[in-house]
Amino acid sequence: MHASWGDPLGLTASGHGWAAVDRKGQMPAVACTYFRGTRYEDIAVFTAPDRRRHRLALACVTALAADIVARGHVPSWNCSVLNRARRLLPSSRSTSLSYKEP
Repeated sequence: MHASWGDPLGLTASGHGWAAVDRKGQMPAVACTYFRGTRYEDIAVFTAPDRRRHRLALACVTALAADIVARGHVPSWNCSVLNRARRLLPSSRSTSLSYKEP
């Protein structure tokens, strides 16, 4: 996920990511801008398998999408049609993302 920013520190310094942090200091979910164009910012998200269905990714994506809009860009979403959970995540938000099928 951090490849667009060079490394994890680059992503952290970019200000283009949100993470859920638990009481142990672990990050079970993170969302970040994976590709930033002149109009759109494509969102990448990861949730630890044992922490799925806790709505952590939804919280991260919601916060990141608000930041993207505040920057004057359009949040976008791109994933495989076979990844049902990831396709449904944007529809569970009150404000929909611009979804693109590859």
